[in-house]
Amino acid sequence: MVLFIIIFLTFGMVLTPGGETEKKVETPWSTFEEGIEQAKKSNKKIMLDIYTDWCGWCKKLDREVYANKDVAKYLGDSYISIKINAESTKKFKFKGKEYTEQQLAQAFGATGYPTIVFLKSDSDMITKLGGYVEAGRFLKILKFLGEDHYEKMKWEEYLDKEEKSSKKK
Repeated sequence: MVLFIIIFLTFGMVLTPGGETEKKVETPWSTFEEGIEQAKKSNKKIMLDIYTDWCGWCKKLDREVYANKDVAKYLGDSYISIKINAESTKKFKFKGKEYTEQQLAQAFGATGYPTIVFLKSDSDMITKLGGYVEAGRFLKILKFLGEDHYEKMKWEEYLDKEEKSSKKK
């Protein structure tokens, strides 16, 4: 039985309560340059995760938030997801200039990690989020920004509206 479970988990399958199998959903990550191009073509917003290798909260975000099936599905459907290492000297072009990942992290104002930057499809910044946020709240943030609610209302108004809507269900 233990061997059966190990084999299932190795191949990314999860046993559901009904006994069926469900493919594990993972956040789809793009490289920086590919992601910027994909966003332009698809008109999707960009979620840019700025991390470091030593950051415990970054690893927790990967394990508990990006691995959450609802978060991963929403990101895959509505965003282009990109990660950059704030200490990397890997170079690429962005808006006509050459940057290292470290320089770009600084340009986006990352002073702690993780820092998550949300960009429009044309790469203009919407906002940034510093620190770890649990999956349920993170999904609300993704929807608030991804569905353009931020253009019509404040975050607190959105939360009130969502709370009232969920009570009706």
